[in-house]
Amino acid sequence: MERQLQSLSAQMDFEKEDILENPAWEYVATYTDIKSGRTISSRPGFQSLLADCEAGKIDMIYTKSISRFGR
Repeated sequence: MERQLQSLSAQMDFEKEDILENPAWEYVATYTDIKSGRTISSRPGFQSLLADCEAGKIDMIYTKSISRFGR
């Protein structure tokens, strides 16, 4: 578990840095759910992402992989 958390932290750092280096992009937030869930209600990070999309704060999502996004 500790190893996975370190990996997640490294991924988040890399992706945030990549976004900040692109002048055409604006970093809004990092949304995470430590445990994957079978329903959206068990994923507060995903719910927050959707709320920010609906509020017009986000028009593009940067993700490591589409399979991780969908879990």
